[in-house]
Amino acid sequence: MNKIKKLLTPENLKRENASIILIALVGLWVGYQTFFIVIKNNQLIAEISTTEEEVKLLELKKQNLGLSIEYYKTDEFVALSAKEDLLLREQGEHVVIAPKTKDAPFVVQNEENSSAAGEELSNFQAWLQFLSGKD
Repeated sequence: MNKIKKLLTPENLKRENASIILIALVGLWVGYQTFFIVIKNNQLIAEISTTEEEVKLLELKKQNLGLSIEYYKTDEFVALSAKEDLLLREQGEHVVIAPKTKDAPFVVQNEENSSAAGEELSNFQAWLQFLSGKD
């Protein structure tokens, strides 16, 4: 019993409380540091994933450029670009040049259109011609 009373003296309790408080503070500090290390680790993992995806994208672009370069070296590309850019043609090939705009009219000239182009009809006559199906 005396031993217990000696352990429960105010001096011993103060030392014990101080050590418990010190251990609790160290534990809180370690937990705080661990929490921020885990957050930083997750951020780094996300950054690594993003960088790896960018590397894969750049590798695909590099591969695509390599294939484009190989295509540009072929005779097929040279012939096609000569036809499009220089308007050259192969022997026996006929070239038709069409207007590049979508709004350009395409009119087939025949005898009816050429004779009708000389005469101008009134609005009423144009409607009659349209409704009769002669247009």
